[in-house]
Amino acid sequence: MQVEVKRLGNVKVTGSQQIVFEQGLPGFEQQKEFTLLELEIDLPVKLLQSVEMPEITLLVGDPFRFYPDYDWELTEHAQLELCITDSSQVEVLSVIILPSNAAEATINLLAPIVINKEKQIAKQLILHNTPYSNRHPLIRAAGQGE
Repeated sequence: MQVEVKRLGNVKVTGSQQIVFEQGLPGFEQQKEFTLLELEIDLPVKLLQSVEMPEITLLVGDPFRFYPDYDWELTEHAQLELCITDSSQVEVLSVIILPSNAAEATINLLAPIVINKEKQIAKQLILHNTPYSNRHPLIRAAGQGE
């Protein structure tokens, strides 16, 4: 299957996983069912596409690939809500904004998406008391910290 991705062009989908956000996503609260699309491209990104409204598609990526020192605690409440009993069940993604100038791309480290891969349920968390923002540069200058 091929999909058209804004600023990436026509890309091949190599796999997919259905995900349910029981409370929707902030800004898209009515959208509960999404498909996580694996892409055949040289970037560590995926697409999160609404099942109900396919035009709602978010570019997402593993924040730890871009910020290896990214660190926060998954609250007990979130673990219970997502039925997480083991860290192997967890996948964390962050929304990526890719403007026309790719050097200005950003990643949202303030609101990670946590997925229970086994139960196929997810929630976007909003971190509190954190140094992270919703617009961290996707590409950091050499030697630049957070």
